Amino acid sequence: EDPLDAVRGLAPWALTVHVKDHAVSECPEGFWMGDVALGEGMLDLFPMVDAIRRSRPEAHFNLEVITRDPILVPALTPGYRATFADLRQEDIGRTMALVRAKGAREPLSEVSRLGAAEQLALERHNVERSIRYARERLGI
Repeated sequence: EDPLDAVRGLAPWALTVHVKDHAVSECPEGFWMGDVALGEGMLDLFPMVDAIRRSRPEAHFNLEVITRDPILVPALTPGYRATFADLRQEDIGRTMALVRAKGAREPLSEVSRLGAAEQLALERHNVERSIRYARERLGI
């Protein structure tokens, strides 16, 4: 489903929200999804936050930053589709179109290949950048 449509649909029930961003990269099995600092990924965060604020002004926003290797989402494999009873081919097509349109131009970071100091530096970058983005661009 479209991420913004999902947020708009769930906004009336929001009490607390984790704000995060993802980068995606197409692969033969589907796509890789990696956690990135706010504003560095594919999500349209401002309209998402706005939809929640309009629907539930009392909702609390929490920053969620994870620094880890990208996760494979095998959306194009038969086994993946079997786990979703109502998933239609057109749903997968829309998801893959979104991945193609908003996919990362650079390879996603494999955090596990970095040394401990480099991992810590990346984590610090992602947290600091995300806090700055949340305050300056999202007003949260």
